[in-house]
Amino acid sequence: MKELTVDATVESIPVITEFVDEQLEQFGCPMKAQAQIDIAIGKAI
Repeated sequence: MKELTVDATVESIPVITEFVDEQLEQFGCPMKAQAQIDIAIGKAI
């Protein structure tokens, strides 16, 4: 399992979403689900 540690700031959102999307793509996650997760990441911060 890979980990990413960043500050919980708005500026970190692109780094976080890129990291998560890379991991999801490796497991064949559908793009619609990736988009929904990216939205959730943005709202969590």
